[in-house]
Amino acid sequence: MFAPLCKVKPDAGANMNMTNMGRKLDEPTATNDGDEIYYPSLYLDQKQMKALGLSRTEVGCKMQMIAQVRVRSISDSARAGGSIDIEILEAAFQEIPKKKDRASILYGDD
Repeated sequence: MFAPLCKVKPDAGANMNMTNMGRKLDEPTATNDGDEIYYPSLYLDQKQMKALGLSRTEVGCKMQMIAQVRVRSISDSARAGGSIDIEILEAAFQEIPKKKDRASILYGDD
């Protein structure tokens, strides 16, 4: 059995760069004026949240995620422009520390 061929940008690995995944809808809808940005989302159930230590996370909290994934399917649809379906095999999350302003750095967080 052969291992699947995985093609990733040559600079990936230790020097991975974050990419903004947000996109605007192509056409405005009745509930959207076309300026709202949408992001891919990930749904986790209670067991998955507990395993990842996310049970007490609040809405709006920004976190860093690292994951091992497997490509489940690829579509080269000319009409849709192509897409990829990825399974998340393993993941870890870490809260992004809040940046301190100059006053906090100079005078402390009192």
